[in-house]
Amino acid sequence: MDTQHPSASARLAALYRLAGNLARYSGVHGWFAGGLMIVAALLEGVSLVLLIPILGVLINGPLDNPAGELLAFFGAATPAAQLQFLLAGFLLAALLRAQVIHMRDLALARIQYGFSGAQRNDVVGRLAHAGWSRLATLNHAEVTTLINSDVGLSVVAAQFMLRMAVGVLLVAVNSVIAFALAPDLVALLFVFLAMGALFLWATQRDAFALGGHARDSVQAMLGTTQNLLSGLKTALAQQQQGWFVREFQTVQAAVFDSEFSFQHSQSGARRLFAIASALVATGLVAGGFWLGVDPASLVIVVAILARLSSPVLQLQQGAQQILYCLPSVIAVQKLQRDFPAGPRAEEEQSARLGGELMLDLASYRHADGGGVGPVTLTIRKGEFLGISGPTGAGKSTLVDLLAGLLVPQQGRMLVAGAVLDAQGYAAWRRNLAYLGQQTFLFNDSLRANLAWSEEGCSEERIWAALELAGAAELVRGLDRGLDTPLGEQGVLFSGGERQRIALARALLRKPGFLILDEATSAIDIEAEEQLLDRLHSLADRPTIVMVAHRRESLARCDRVITLDGGRIV
Repeated sequence: MDTQHPSASARLAALYRLAGNLARYSGVHGWFAGGLMIVAALLEGVSLVLLIPILGVLINGPLDNPAGELLAFFGAATPAAQLQFLLAGFLLAALLRAQVIHMRDLALARIQYGFSGAQRNDVVGRLAHAGWSRLATLNHAEVTTLINSDVGLSVVAAQFMLRMAVGVLLVAVNSVIAFALAPDLVALLFVFLAMGALFLWATQRDAFALGGHARDSVQAMLGTTQNLLSGLKTALAQQQQGWFVREFQTVQAAVFDSEFSFQHSQSGARRLFAIASALVATGLVAGGFWLGVDPASLVIVVAILARLSSPVLQLQQGAQQILYCLPSVIAVQKLQRDFPAGPRAEEEQSARLGGELMLDLASYRHADGGGVGPVTLTIRKGEFLGISGPTGAGKSTLVDLLAGLLVPQQGRMLVAGAVLDAQGYAAWRRNLAYLGQQTFLFNDSLRANLAWSEEGCSEERIWAALELAGAAELVRGLDRGLDTPLGEQGVLFSGGERQRIALARALLRKPGFLILDEATSAIDIEAEEQLLDRLHSLADRPTIVMVAHRRESLARCDRVITLDGGRIV
């Protein structure tokens, strides 16, 4: 589907899928909410019907119709007695309706907010369980827009679908009552409504385009914000921070224009609706007078029409809001089509897979021609292997193959003599720890960062890992020790300190296979040599693959391979 300019049928299909997803999620709760919606609409109809005899008593005295005979049977023959009975019934219907509406609104809110969480969980789950080759090509601003904005707007569209369902029921019940009282008058009204509906539909055809422009502007704003956070230090050092401010102001102005244009469109539609309602009401009163409609019935019909104005306006505004949200609905559904649902069954297994690793004529080439292969490589269990080579030689791609992040496009990967399948790759990654040059640390305590990949580990194990990584002395010197906050991405620590903390976390995992991809580049040579010596001398040393440029680092390896042009030379 073209997400920028989908056809009318594609838009309808997207709305149909959204309604289906909402119905499947709501389940029994949806049926309960639907029942409450019907009961609330019927109770409103009962309240309106009771107004007819009430007005009849007030205008003409005792009722002489079947309703009056029924009231007389219960001992209410005088106007005062009949009025008491009718007002009591009206009040009871109003009280019941208020309680049912309260229950209906809570039921709809439960569905709405639950559906919102379920949609976000589904999107995040699909992204988290996607292959690295897919994730590496995603635009971070696009993903952020999907999770924070598009899912929210999809839920808003679903919410307006629910509101429109309520509005349709109210319009249907009130229209039946009005038609029973004055069929000729209401038939004329329906002609006016049909003409008004066509006119209003024509005025909101731009809502979809405005929604698409607003989505693009929000994504641009998020991308600018991410650039600001990642590049502000460099900009400050060069006195160029004004560039970010001007860029943000530009995209913010685009967001404002899109959102204001939509509000302008909605406000204009409300103005036209108010004018049309006044004209229709005036015409109906005059028409009712000339048609000789009973005054009490005419008053009730006018009251019904007045009460109909709110749900009819709700239908019009809801349709416009849904069209505005539709680009986000389409974007979310496209992601759901492109990424399979997770988690995969094989990843729910707890087994680890280890042993000798072998690449057998394995190749992986990127779209630009970079990558590796064919490569044949055997890494013995417990070996300390170094990988070197110039920039662009394919080192990162080879490491991604070894980590199971990429699957060979040709050839195969074997562990302990067994060719890996999807379940085998999951078990292999469970036995692995990976450290890149850019450390991953989140804004929490040091303890929480260390225990991220090994929950429930003892403090004794934490300190042992810190000692091995050469970070124990650093942590002991902190005022709050393990409870020290690291700041966003560990900004409160130096590059070398962050790498030591990340290494300690990896060692806590007790991996059978440890990948160090330039993971010690920020540590000074002497300290790095001591660290590598400690790793090399471990009694139960994992298999270690280290990508490095320093000769002093590679000198600690049992074996070193060099890549050039994607091949081992």
